[in-house]
Amino acid sequence: PNSILGAYGVLFDLISIFIEELFNLTDKKEIFTMRHQLNFTFYFLGGLFFFLLSRKLFDHKIAVIAILIYVLHPRLLAHGFFNPKDSILQSFVAITLFTIYNTLYNNNNKWLIISGLMSGVCIATRINMIYLPIIFSLVVLLKNYKINSNNIKKGLWLSLRKIGLYLTCVVISLYILWPTLWENPINNFIWAFNLMKDFPWSGKLLYMENIISSSEIPWHYIPTYIFITTPLLFLCFFIYGFVNIIFRFQIDNIQNNPFHLLCILGI
Repeated sequence: PNSILGAYGVLFDLISIFIEELFNLTDKKEIFTMRHQLNFTFYFLGGLFFFLLSRKLFDHKIAVIAILIYVLHPRLLAHGFFNPKDSILQSFVAITLFTIYNTLYNNNNKWLIISGLMSGVCIATRINMIYLPIIFSLVVLLKNYKINSNNIKKGLWLSLRKIGLYLTCVVISLYILWPTLWENPINNFIWAFNLMKDFPWSGKLLYMENIISSSEIPWHYIPTYIFITTPLLFLCFFIYGFVNIIFRFQIDNIQNNPFHLLCILGI
């Protein structure tokens, strides 16, 4: 690839161009406005699936609190209008986690296939989501091992069959939605991964009253940034929820709460 843009997927841009052609949009102001509206539409859909997932995990009241946190977070709401990468990925992740929840608690291939396709969409949007299939596969292995602890071979075979179908759907979705992979899938994927692992941005930023280079960002930059941009009440909810899920989770009961393990490994 000749451009850093090749490291990103094009799904959002494809939908934008399709709308431009469908409604014959030629004025730059109209196109600009349409893209903002499309960006917010994805943000809204992500919120809807986040609400549905929260209702499945808890109850309706907790789900209402969860969606209020989602829409009242200043940074997330702002980026929902203009960020065609991170905000779009956030929405895709919410949709994917909803499908993964249904996959883990419903033993049918329909949700498994949808989960694989949506996981591919996430990776095609931002390659750092490559960890999602890894975590999902690990949870499936552990779940089937616990369910079939008296017959390990059966549990392993069931796991590999499900993981194989899931990963096949991931690869198909990823390949179709990421033109960078069409010419040389393996080498271009490795190129994109290495590029995003050490992103080539040479700017400077103000941090702790000092101007620092992007190559010298300390480890505490990210937690500090999250603390500054997230309302204190939301941070308290997160800390309480994270501590609660850690202490209440039991690996011996994974067959009944596999999604909890997925969340722990993801964090």
